[in-house]
Amino acid sequence: MIGTEETDLRRFRLDVDLAEYNRCFAEISARFTYQTAAFTILAAGIGAIFAFGKLTEPQTAALVCLFAPLFIAPLGFIFFDNELQIWRVARYMRYTLRLRVASLSGDTQSLAVDDYSFGTIAARRTIPFLSVGRWLIFLVSAVGAAVLAATRAFTAVWSVAVFALDLGAIVVLVAGIAAAIKEQMHWNEARAE
Repeated sequence: MIGTEETDLRRFRLDVDLAEYNRCFAEISARFTYQTAAFTILAAGIGAIFAFGKLTEPQTAALVCLFAPLFIAPLGFIFFDNELQIWRVARYMRYTLRLRVASLSGDTQSLAVDDYSFGTIAARRTIPFLSVGRWLIFLVSAVGAAVLAATRAFTAVWSVAVFALDLGAIVVLVAGIAAAIKEQMHWNEARAE
């Protein structure tokens, strides 16, 4: 009878871990959706800013550029917060859940999807450039708008305050990008071990 209780407990633990794996997978999927939404809104916003700038007088376009980083940076924060959380959850899935499921099931290949990396050298070299490209789109659009706004001689105190907020948002955005890059490098080093 003890063998049956032990088997039942093992099966229960395995079911709990598989349910946790499914919850983590759902969280990563949702976070990818949030990232896609932030990226899509950014693209639409940049398009609208350019269109508005073409249709209005230069001073109005400069005001739009002055406020643009305050629109762009929060989208970047959403994107990079989700990026960091995706890496965190993926690491938990690989180094905790996968090991527990493999131990309970006796199958070392359980949940081993990350063992199947990109097959070609070209793909492995292209992926980091795509990641950097996503990061640069947020940064370049925010910095570009701030630079365009800085080329105008704004003398009102409020415009200087908005520009200071722009710079602060850009600094935080750069910190988010740096954290995402560091996390991705850490993940890649851990995978290499």
